[in-house]
Amino acid sequence: MLKRKCNTVYFNERHHLTDEVVARCAEAMITNIFPDNLPDEVITHLTACESCNERVIKLYEDVKDEPEIIQSIVLKHQSVNKSSTSFIKIFRYAAAAILLILIAGGSYFFLRPASTEKLFFRYFEAYPNIKTVKSAEAGTMSKALLYYEVKDFDSAILLMNDVLLSEKNNAEIMFYLANAYLAEGESENAILWLKKSAAENSDFSDQINWYLALAYLQQNDTKTARSHLEMLAGKNNFYGEKARKLIRQLR
Repeated sequence: MLKRKCNTVYFNERHHLTDEVVARCAEAMITNIFPDNLPDEVITHLTACESCNERVIKLYEDVKDEPEIIQSIVLKHQSVNKSSTSFIKIFRYAAAAILLILIAGGSYFFLRPASTEKLFFRYFEAYPNIKTVKSAEAGTMSKALLYYEVKDFDSAILLMNDVLLSEKNNAEIMFYLANAYLAEGESENAILWLKKSAAENSDFSDQINWYLALAYLQQNDTKTARSHLEMLAGKNNFYGEKARKLIRQLR
């Protein structure tokens, strides 16, 4: 077994795998190289820490279908001096074998289907505030968006609902209100306002389908979530790319 005098080379100050080690694991999954030497500390940690497993699988999912990234990884491996015994080289090869051993031991997380809750938290990020306030309720809406930006979603929800009392057809406010509800775990309200926003204005159709998919994912309704993702999957834009990645992870 590979032995090190100090295991800080593997772990950060929070006792999780460093970004470099996570990257090496993702590289190893792509290159499929399986040697005999393994860092004991890393195997033990990956067996016990689902958080680090999630980090590796997320990185792997982000790069595995990008040919130029995969090619650069392969070329980097090919360019490594075979006579080198540096830790970096050893770990590149050793990390791949972690996959084989943990799968054989039945304690491997990587290829285990992620729960809908984990997928939601992996992919959800409240839509950024790009709204310019020009309405009669500009003061209230400006405050609502400020609360929204600092992630005080409860306060944002209260103020946005107040604005909608006088601006009942404002699709943008409905959309941001839906995002705030979704951030608070209130998927039913999020779905309600996303659908109302879609009925008022089709300019946000991609965004609305994306967040509807996430809202249904939060409800563990993968069938309906997938239907909204499939509306996006054929598009060559940001949401199309994210939808394709998320569809591959739905079981």
